Amino acid sequence: MKGLRTAANEALDSMKTGEEILTMGTVSQKDPEINKYWIQFGARRIAKKIPNRLIFSDPGPHFMNTKNRPLIKVRYLPSITPATVDVFGDDKIIIFNYEKPITSILIYDKNIAQSFKQFFEQL
Repeated sequence: MKGLRTAANEALDSMKTGEEILTMGTVSQKDPEINKYWIQFGARRIAKKIPNRLIFSDPGPHFMNTKNRPLIKVRYLPSITPATVDVFGDDKIIIFNYEKPITSILIYDKNIAQSFKQFFEQL
């Protein structure tokens, strides 16, 4: 959990107002501590005026709580991916696996970010 927080906070802290976060594969069914963290993260994202577009893999409670938050657009596409992928701005990607043990990988690479952005837009 500490690594997930560190990666997401580092990525958000490096973003400028107006850049966007694209998220795909978000699931509601995960440890409640993780969903609680993402709500806190969302408040920081909103304060920085960073929009977020998400594609959820399930329409559970986290989907319902997220869809009405400011600066956010949410869609549902069943079973898109077993992992969550976030693209932060033009050059940062975080891949999350919420199964135990929780893992996250933060990548700084414009080409990989562009590839995931194109995939997101196709979805």
